Amino acid sequence: MSKPDISNKINILERKGYKYILDRDIFCNINDKKCFSLEFLEDNTIEVIESKLREPIKNNIIYYFNIEPSDNAKTELENDIKKLYFK
Repeated sequence: MSKPDISNKINILERKGYKYILDRDIFCNINDKKCFSLEFLEDNTIEVIESKLREPIKNNIIYYFNIEPSDNAKTELENDIKKLYFK
């Protein structure tokens, strides 16, 4: 199956309440505790994205990136997410 246009994937995330963090090229939803990198969205099918959205919510933020961010990067990302949601 071919990968649909990235805009279709972004529309799905935005409809689910995901916000884009421009400086990081990621989409995050604090309620779902999930973040998707733009690169991950580009490299995976819409079915993969939808399956990740259906996964149960965990206690910690889950990062769907092609390369797992370091612990320091995760801390920085979490601070950026908090700023986005709790202005």
